[in-house]
Parts: sequence; structure tokens; C-alpha cells
Amino acid sequence: MSTQLRVNPLPSPTWRWLKLNDAVTEVDFTKYVALQTTDGHLELSENLHEHTKRLEEYDEYEDGLGEVTRKILKDAEVLPDCFELEKAHQAEAKFQMTFQGENSLLTEELDFLVKEDSDLTIYMDFASKGKGQALLSTKIKVEKNARVRLVQIHRIGEDFQFFNNVSTRVEDFGNFELIHIFLTGNKVYIGACTELFGKESNLKIDTGYQVKGSDLLDINYVARHKGYKTNSEITVNGVLKDQAKKTFRGTIDFIYGSDKAIGNEVEDVLLLDQGVTNKTVPVILCEEEDVQGNHGATIGRIGEDLIYYLSSRGMKEEEIYKMMAQGRLMTTIHLIENEEIRKELTELVLGKEEELVP
Repeated sequence: MSTQLRVNPLPSPTWRWLKLNDAVTEVDFTKYVALQTTDGHLELSENLHEHTKRLEEYDEYEDGLGEVTRKILKDAEVLPDCFELEKAHQAEAKFQMTFQGENSLLTEELDFLVKEDSDLTIYMDFASKGKGQALLSTKIKVEKNARVRLVQIHRIGEDFQFFNNVSTRVEDFGNFELIHIFLTGNKVYIGACTELFGKESNLKIDTGYQVKGSDLLDINYVARHKGYKTNSEITVNGVLKDQAKKTFRGTIDFIYGSDKAIGNEVEDVLLLDQGVTNKTVPVILCEEEDVQGNHGATIGRIGEDLIYYLSSRGMKEEEIYKMMAQGRLMTTIHLIENEEIRKELTELVLGKEEELVP
């Protein structure tokens, strides 16, 4: 069964002929398969508890991938895995997921309730085997003065489509930090929407990617400023090579009531070959007057002066390109606090390229 999916909708549509309002792809499957985290490798700190209770308000959270996320999870009859971190506690969770299942649409939802004054770091490492497709949705509630760091590492194999949805709601003085690292993947769609509900709540997104071959990466980030004096910062660094394709949609939305909010977004893209396709859509929406919004993008190739300078010091042109690409990824990898994970990714990026896919 072939199904057409429209994902990563732009919150404020632009001209249709630009083909930037969403992403359209074909998914081939004959059945849904609802996964559980036990299908992969899971490590939880003792303060982080699994439970069967699910907050009803999760149904109201906006999906970065779009409404299709909710429909798929409902049709697949997914039972979410729910986790709760008690008040004033600190914890860490590690998920290693290897998706495998041709002719199936693998589906999973992970829900996190992080209570007041708590601190949670979540690591998710995605891989795949063979041909197929999977959809993962992560929903997080960050209560008052709590902090959550979500690190998602994408090393999806060839012939696999991966749909990654993140939905977050942040209350007063809460902090949500999202780190996305994209190493490999045939077709990967990432959608993340964060609602800054509480006053002085904060969002920080850092993304590093390399896309090569004929692979495709489609990103949609939405920051909804709803509370007083909220703050968002989105930073994206990437490299495109061969015939790679990448689309980045970044929307900062100042909703009425978000007085004195500040939002910034920037993308820096390095194009290594003539055959790449890059689309960057930074958007600022505004219903408030006393706010600050800034967006921008730097898209280009390595300057001839720099190539000449490095070549004169003994570096080959291929080595120069590789060094620049590694630097983009390492900027994001250095933000990971877990030394073991940071070291592993550093070795992968600075080592042999064929080692990137486990």
C-alpha cells in the first residue's frame, strides 16, 4: 500500500509554486507496527519512572511534523511510553533505537513529564536496517523552573524514511534545549514545535548536519512565544555534498501576550558541490509590538582565498573540504554534556566516513 504523506507544514504558507509550504513523500507499507521502547536499548536513572498515566493535555500539543502525526499514531493504535521525573530531581535517559521492518510503518510515542525544579537529559540514538519507514513522536511537558535537554542523533541507513516529531510545552522559567545531529539518512523529516507558555521560559535549538549522496533532509522548527519575556534561539549549521537536498523551515511566532519576548534564528550552510539543492525559509510572525525578532542565513561555498591559503600550506583541496565539513558538525557535537557520547561522535566524525552507519 502506497500512501502520500504531507509533513512539516509552514505555519504561514507562502506562494505554492515555491513548493516550500510542506514536504510531500510516498510511504509504502502494508501494516502498522506499534513499537515499544523495549524494542531498543533503554537506560534510565532511578529517579525517572515509567508509568501508564498519560496527560490528556498532550493531545493539545502542536506537532512539528503536522497533524498527520496524530492521525498515524491513532490509526496504528499506539500506546505511548510515559516517563515522569519527580519534583526537584535530576535524571538522565538513553534510548538506542534501530528500526527494522520492510512493508511496515513503525510507530512509537514517548511522553515525558518533568516536574517543577527538575533537570532531565534525554539521549536518543536512531539507526535502521534494511528498507522501511518509521515515525517517532516525543512529547515533553517542562514544568516551572525545570530544565530539559533532548539530544537526538540521526544515523539512519539507506532505503529508509524516518519521521521525527517533537512537541514541547514550557511553563514559567522553564528551559528546553534541543540538539539535533544528522550524520546519515536516505530521507529524514524532522519537525519540532515548542510552545513557550510560561513567563520567561526559554528555548534553545542547536543543529548540525551533513547531507551527501542523493539523501534528503527536511527540517521544520516552530517556536511559539505565548508567555511574557520568553526567549528562543535557533542555530543550524550544515554541509551539503554531491546531489544532496535539504530544506530548513524556521518559524518564530510572537503571539499576542508575548510582550518583551526575544527570538533569534540563523542558519549557516556550506555547499561543497554544484549538484546540491538547498532551501532555507526563515520566518518571523508577530502579533505583539514590544518584541525582538531576528533571522538570517549564510549560504555559500568555501572562498577561493581560503582554499589558496590552505593549499599553500600543504593541504589538498579534498582535505580542505573535509575539514570544513567536520567543523560544522563538531560545533554542535561539542555541546553534548555526556563525555562518553561526545567522544564516540567525535571519533565517528573525525574518523572514517564509512563508520558513520553502525
